[in-house]
Amino acid sequence: MPTYSSLSTREHRRADGLPSTGSLKPAPWSLKVSKAYVFFFWASDKNRHEILPHLVTEDDKKHFQGGLGSWMIIRYAESPVGPYDELLFSPGGFAPPNTLLKPDPNSTTALDEESPLLTDPNSSYLSPRRITRIFVSSDASLQSGRENWGIRKELATFDWVTPDGDDASMTTTVRISDLLSKELILHATLSAVPYTPSFPFSLDTLGMLVPRIVERRIDVDGNPVGGSTSDSGSTTSNSEWLSTKLGGGGCSRLATIKVHHSGGERFPDLNTVGWFGLGVGMKDGCLTFSVPDVVTYSDESGSAAGGSTNADAAETIPAKL
Repeated sequence: MPTYSSLSTREHRRADGLPSTGSLKPAPWSLKVSKAYVFFFWASDKNRHEILPHLVTEDDKKHFQGGLGSWMIIRYAESPVGPYDELLFSPGGFAPPNTLLKPDPNSTTALDEESPLLTDPNSSYLSPRRITRIFVSSDASLQSGRENWGIRKELATFDWVTPDGDDASMTTTVRISDLLSKELILHATLSAVPYTPSFPFSLDTLGMLVPRIVERRIDVDGNPVGGSTSDSGSTTSNSEWLSTKLGGGGCSRLATIKVHHSGGERFPDLNTVGWFGLGVGMKDGCLTFSVPDVVTYSDESGSAAGGSTNADAAETIPAKL
């Protein structure tokens, strides 16, 4: 197993009798969304110990800022690798890899060796995001997601139950299980809020207000590409990171969720993480992933103290994937 993120390899998936023959489809991607549900939460002292196990790498722990996080359930009707389903968890903002963080002076939780430094979460809204837990139903999506954008996808089964003739309410129940371990990750019922109007939602219109996804560059087996990595999975020097812009949108409504079960070794307990009561449900929309920029950081130790970034230590070039 690779040290970075402990992701499954092609050999591991084949050893478990699972297909691993997906063909890579390069970026950019444009995907048609059948249904999507997005819920937001605030990463803070109150839920940090539920989030901590899902900051999977040493890089995640070192760079985590907290603030606005999200989790999403998406059904893609069309993509370059065909239809597939997806569950993801993005815990909040992350500082650039060559940044030294200072703890939030207003934090009421004592820091220890196992806890990430929570910087001022109010400053992290536009900070880059990482997707630290993500499951998909397609091995081709898994391999392309890792290779194209460094997204650490794993495989899961998605079992959906939707009432007949109730498509307008977007009501559906889903059970999501890790395909390798068979662990139940999430069992939930989702629906649009009755009698609420729909509204347009566009990531393209928001433009610079949408944080980029910035992930360590990895290959299809989860091994870091470029630079060097310690035995604990921490980036050391000359590391390559992929910065991806998201776009798309669709017709949306307010949505609710009832979580029957979540949590475990591979996914957080959403009832403990919490959310803002209502989320956003989207139907018949689209989502786009850009060709990422490759950002190379020469040395974390060259960062200036006090949370500032050593601008000379980073070089950005378009990705050639």
